[in-house]
Amino acid sequence: MQREHRWEDLGPVTSLKNANVLVLGAGDIGGHFATLCRSMGAHVRGIKRHPLVYPIVFEDMDGMDALPERLAEADVVATFMPSTPETRGLANAEFFAAMKPGAFFANGGRGDLVVADDLVAALESGHLAGAAVDVTDPEPLPETSPLWDAPNMLITPHVSGWFHLEATLNNVVDIAAENLRHLQAGETLRCWIEH
Repeated sequence: MQREHRWEDLGPVTSLKNANVLVLGAGDIGGHFATLCRSMGAHVRGIKRHPLVYPIVFEDMDGMDALPERLAEADVVATFMPSTPETRGLANAEFFAAMKPGAFFANGGRGDLVVADDLVAALESGHLAGAAVDVTDPEPLPETSPLWDAPNMLITPHVSGWFHLEATLNNVVDIAAENLRHLQAGETLRCWIEH
């Protein structure tokens, strides 16, 4: 409407206040996202491969076995998972169908988590209210991708990575320094991902 210079009321809007947010991937990035959502009044649950250890900002944490049930409850599903054989193609037609009608989907982890055609279909059918992706498969996203024209879709060109935010480099250096200390002490490394 802005591009068309139209001032028009489209009716009710949604808010994160009292929304149920599900975060897949409760590491550093997922934990930070959860903190932001909680500060806006959302209830935040997480899904993690090892759900026993997680940031306190989450109200609850489940393993992957609880995913279908949690998808059905969430108003917002945000994913920050690494690319592994178990996560590639996880967000597919079955995943989106399990989501609550009218929910929102966001992916800031890895592009290969999402089956793009299935996301487009969920948006076109109206099952999902909207989606946002900062990562795609492939990157850069081809001009012919149906994601570009999907309704209620926001695409950013992987600006959450590659040090677009100055603090990111500092965080990476701090984690590397911490891991060197852990390695020297024979301790478990932070942000360890098994492939």
